[in-house]
Amino acid sequence: MSSFHIMPMFGHHLGIYAFALFLAYYASLYNKRKRYPLPPSPPGALPVVGHVFEVSKDLWIPFTEWKHKYGDILYLNMIGQPVIVLNSLKVAVDLLDRR
Repeated sequence: MSSFHIMPMFGHHLGIYAFALFLAYYASLYNKRKRYPLPPSPPGALPVVGHVFEVSKDLWIPFTEWKHKYGDILYLNMIGQPVIVLNSLKVAVDLLDRR
């Protein structure tokens, strides 16, 4: 004799509802975090890899070009990792002195 259990409809989906509620709560916490304005960034960042394909083996070449376009401080996204580039000694010293 086999036993066949019929669970109410909400029983099957209770885990899904709980997970969705957890994701909504986490997203609301994430959106409430204080975000600071980022320095200028070169356009053309791809969704997952960011600016990885825009830099070459010799990093100083694109950084020098971007310094003239965007200033001494710029923001890059490298495979989801935020990178702040300081393109002058004065800016780097000022930042390190303040910290």
